[in-house]
Amino acid sequence: MRYFALFGWVAGVFLASQSIYASPVWKVSDGSETVYLGGTIHVLAEDDYPLPVTFQQAYDEVESVYFETDIDAQSKPEFAQQLIALTSYPQGQGIDTRLSPVILQSLMDYLQSRGASLQALKRFRPGMLAMVMTNIELEFQGMSGEGVDQFYTEMAMRDQKPRGQLETPEEQIQFIAAMGQGSEDDLIKYALQDMYKMREDMMAIKRAWRVGDRQALQNVALIPFREGSPDVFNALIVERNNNWMPQIERMFATSEDELVLVGVLHLVGREGLLQQLEKKGYTITQLH
Repeated sequence: MRYFALFGWVAGVFLASQSIYASPVWKVSDGSETVYLGGTIHVLAEDDYPLPVTFQQAYDEVESVYFETDIDAQSKPEFAQQLIALTSYPQGQGIDTRLSPVILQSLMDYLQSRGASLQALKRFRPGMLAMVMTNIELEFQGMSGEGVDQFYTEMAMRDQKPRGQLETPEEQIQFIAAMGQGSEDDLIKYALQDMYKMREDMMAIKRAWRVGDRQALQNVALIPFREGSPDVFNALIVERNNNWMPQIERMFATSEDELVLVGVLHLVGREGLLQQLEKKGYTITQLH
C-alpha cells in the first residue's frame, strides 16, 4: 500500500501554498532542549531531489540522527531470510486458500497486468503480500528510488554521526507478519484499490509533504487510510506512534540535540507525534 511507501492540486494552488507552508521538518522544544522531527517519504523518484533544504539544516544542527529502524541492517541477507521466514505461510499453505473467489481473481488479474504471478507470491502472508504489491507498483510507475531515510542513513554513516532507531528490524517484521491475519480479504481488497491509484495518490502526498501541509496530508492520505483499513492503520500508525513517544520525550533529558526521521504520516493528525507533543506542552515550530 502507498502508506508503506509513503508513500494533486493544480500548479497554481501548489505554488501558492509554498508561501503558507514551509517544509516537512519541525523544531520541538521544551525551553532548553531541542529535538527536530522530519517527516519522510521512504521511496522517492529522481525528480524529487534535491530534498527540502530544512532536512540538511536540521541534520547540521544535531549530534545524532534517529530513524524508524536500522536501515543498514535491513540490507543484510540475514534480515531478508528472517523476513521471508516470518511473513510466509508453512510449506503447502498459501494466501489463495484464504481469499474469496472474487478477491483472489482480482489479485491474479492485477499481478498479471504487472507481469507478475500469484504462484510466486502465494506463500506470503497478507501484510507481506501487500508490501510486495506496493514494490511492484512503484517499479511499474518508475517511482522506486532512494527515500529520505536511506539518503540520511548513508550521509550519517559517511559523517560518522551517531545513529539510533525507534524500533528494531525484528519488531518491524512482527508488524508485517501480523497484518491482515484473519481479515485477508479486507486487506488485499484495500491494497488492490491502492495499487490502481498509486501514481495519483503518491503525487498528492508528495506535494503536501514537500511543503509540510499537515491538513493536506491528513486529507489525501491519513483519513482515507484510517477509514479504509482501521485495523492496519491502528497497527502501523497508532501503536507505533504510542511506542515512539516515550523514546522521543527521553531525548529532551539529554544535553545533545537529535533529529528524528519518520514517515510523514506518523507526524500528522490526532494520533500524530506533533499533536501528541503539542498536547504535552512542547513548543512546535515549523522550519522555513
